[in-house]
Amino acid sequence: MNINKGNKHMLIFVLLFITILLSLTLIKIEIRGDQDDNNLTNKNSNENLRHSTRLENWNLTGKPIFIDDWSRFYNWERVAFKNEWCSGSGTVDDPYIIENILIDGKNSGSCITIRNSNAHFIVRNCTLYNAGWSKFSWEAAIKLINTKNGKLVNNNCSFNKGCGILQFWGYNNNFTKNLINYNSHHGIYYWFSDNNLILENEINNNEINGIYCWFSDKNNISANAINFNQNGLNIAISNHNRITENYIVGNNVSIYQFRSQGNIIQNNKYEYESPTPDTNNEENLAEEDEDDDDESEISEDQEIPNISLIILSTLIGMLSGGIIGYMIHKKKIQKTSIIPVSKLLKEKPKFDSIQPIEEKSPPGPVIGLIPKKAIVKFKDLKKMKEKDTRFKDNLSQDEE
Repeated sequence: MNINKGNKHMLIFVLLFITILLSLTLIKIEIRGDQDDNNLTNKNSNENLRHSTRLENWNLTGKPIFIDDWSRFYNWERVAFKNEWCSGSGTVDDPYIIENILIDGKNSGSCITIRNSNAHFIVRNCTLYNAGWSKFSWEAAIKLINTKNGKLVNNNCSFNKGCGILQFWGYNNNFTKNLINYNSHHGIYYWFSDNNLILENEINNNEINGIYCWFSDKNNISANAINFNQNGLNIAISNHNRITENYIVGNNVSIYQFRSQGNIIQNNKYEYESPTPDTNNEENLAEEDEDDDDESEISEDQEIPNISLIILSTLIGMLSGGIIGYMIHKKKIQKTSIIPVSKLLKEKPKFDSIQPIEEKSPPGPVIGLIPKKAIVKFKDLKKMKEKDTRFKDNLSQDEE
């Protein structure tokens, strides 16, 4: 076949063009494949990062969290599978985690309820307010029933109609660095709960008790700010607890004790020192309490470190977010309506380092007693805890 010079050049050009085109196509396919691999890797990395840092925030107002590990439909595994705001598997190394949640309880029920759980879990960085309360249904920002191995960390459990944290039959749970302020009942209220740690919480301006402890042994209550509640701590029929290094300022009574023994109460700081009452003469208690209210004095040698910082951080946390209608008059809170809170500051509590405590320290002094009229009648508890030996012992004493 004879090919002239012009056609030859044209053929070479066409072949060269086709070769270049094929080369570019192959390069494009290879680059696209690499990009797909990189995108898949980045997607997996982002997914892992999402679950590790959990930067998302969820507003679950109208959808309170309910977990019952004895339930087929509301157990931890099912809740973690169905909801992005819950992750983990419930082990020590991979606990279930609920975090960055905002719930307005609308004065109905608890914001978070966890019950019948032995799994390891953490609830942290949540803002929970306007939980409800009634005499037939005790509620709180966080309500724990028959739980163990839980940690509540850096949550804001303030401005609730009920309690900040409510626990029945809880064991080996930790409440650390939570804001528990301006609740209509107790800050932390727990019954029949042993071996719990309550550490570095701000528990201020609650209408009844800062911490209310019933039938609970071997708990550690340390380095908390428990200020301007009606009563700081109320310890009833609870033994061998450690109450140390707390700031207990401006409460009507710093600490109540009733039928409790072996509690270590030491190294706490008080602004108003209540005198040690005559434990053998309960009839004089009301008069002593009235005298305390009228003639409370600041001890001259009493050292109260960082009180201004605690009060300042409390005021900042409480007055933020458009909170209206709150007045303090003689340490009592008057409310006008549901709190329209959209953002509550999570100010981290500021505490001095906790010094080691000697195990051989003797029990501290009794700072107050619970009047008989303030105690629930034991017969009302009989159906609740007939098998509890501590209950039986105290019941027999009361009947005598």
